[in-house]
Amino acid sequence: MPIIEELSDSNDDNSSSQPPPHHVTSEQQASAALDKALHIVRDEAKPIEARYHEILLQLTPLEIYFPSAPPRTVPAFEERILTLLRPHPALVPSIASIDDDDAKETSPALSLYHTLSVKLLRLLKPHTLTPTVDFALTVSSLTNPDDAFTSTEASTIAISLLNSNNPSRYPHDIVITGILKDTIKPLFTHRTVSATRITPAGRLAIRDTTANADLIVDNLPWSTTLPSVMAVLEWVISTGLTDADLETAWPLLIPPILSINDSHVIKLRTRGIGMITMLLKRLEMAKNDLLRRTGLGGVLWEAVERGLGYFPPLTAVKDCVAINRKATECLRLMARVREPEETERRAALLDRIVREGFVKGMVYAGEKLELVEVLVNGLNSVIEDMGVWAVRHLQAVLPLLSEILGNPFGTTYLPLLHKTLQAEQTAICTCWPRLSEHVPELLHGISACWAQILEDEQVPRMNQTKKQDLDALKTELRKTAAMVEAVMIALEKSEGNEASARWHEIKRSVIEVDPGFEGLFEGA
Repeated sequence: MPIIEELSDSNDDNSSSQPPPHHVTSEQQASAALDKALHIVRDEAKPIEARYHEILLQLTPLEIYFPSAPPRTVPAFEERILTLLRPHPALVPSIASIDDDDAKETSPALSLYHTLSVKLLRLLKPHTLTPTVDFALTVSSLTNPDDAFTSTEASTIAISLLNSNNPSRYPHDIVITGILKDTIKPLFTHRTVSATRITPAGRLAIRDTTANADLIVDNLPWSTTLPSVMAVLEWVISTGLTDADLETAWPLLIPPILSINDSHVIKLRTRGIGMITMLLKRLEMAKNDLLRRTGLGGVLWEAVERGLGYFPPLTAVKDCVAINRKATECLRLMARVREPEETERRAALLDRIVREGFVKGMVYAGEKLELVEVLVNGLNSVIEDMGVWAVRHLQAVLPLLSEILGNPFGTTYLPLLHKTLQAEQTAICTCWPRLSEHVPELLHGISACWAQILEDEQVPRMNQTKKQDLDALKTELRKTAAMVEAVMIALEKSEGNEASARWHEIKRSVIEVDPGFEGLFEGA
């Protein structure tokens, strides 16, 4: 339990010389201040910002009282502090405005609540005994700074308070019963498409009941009753649960996670995908085959894969970037958890990320370089995961990478070119036995990029930093060319002299186009 220390009384030597006529102990003063603050926060007649402003004035003396209080536990203080800490629903933007940055409802009370939450969290002391449901639920509400009502400072303090307890000190009756069953489960009674495909026991439903799904859910109970529910779920999954409780918690976790993930609000769906990733990491670390035994691998995969389908102009670029990155990470992990041994079946799952994520994404990404960079990063990771099975995608993927490298304005954003070369190098390393037929496409991309660098270097009085950046890119281009040559020479063993001879012919034809390309093959 957090220890809220009782305040010192009139025995203090510095204050006992002139006691007031009707002496009130410092504990009584603190208690009265908290009671007044609770009365203020419940006064619905006043605007929320006015209430928090008054509360801050009421609590100022507590910062003086509490540090000097004797080390005795006062549970009543903790209960009232936790009540004040709970984020008020008025602090949270409506569901309809979460994705609209231009129209986002920002409560003027947020900055006041940020200050108040930090002050109140600092009054709580690390627990030495088993904490209460109220403590775990309220403090975990403030662990994610992505929530509008949680500041970075408050998040740091809240995590520290929760981590001061060994996870084994959060017993079954707190996390499973108190938080998941009694608090969160009643808030997710609506049946989304994914939620209708599972049984109350958290297993795959035999009968298809998706026709009974609530397709449009605008008034979500948790958004007003417990607006911090996502932060609480994230804490429960990542820290609050022990490995032994994973199976018991499974049917209580999956429905709310899928309901959040099925939201039409992209930012909520992104958080939902993040929760699935956390849960999969726990299963992988514990070597738990719960995903296979419950038959929910396909349901979770489809729920997350939909996150790869958001592109401009219908979706803001930063939202596309966030959900694509999260979805790709989650699907890669899910492929490992679903098929830990069978590499071919795992590669078949990863095929879908390449097709639905990278190839389709490049059609819509256009000149949105931040999104293109995320797509290329994801492709690089997936190729590495697939190994030699990625060879079946080279015909579709390499021309898209060459297009990035050959963009006339590509050198204005060098990080993307570096990431693209890294993806090509990964493809060369993993798919080299079948690379011979793709060498012309590889050289097309790197030579086009090299030509653009040579053109940029003709600019008089080039910035020294820019010159160094271009030199670093040229080094990566040479490295890629050298890797291609090494592969062609290695293939000579199986193809006679044909592969090596073909490489020299290709290299000579490139240099004949422009002598400047000779520098591309230095060391190759």
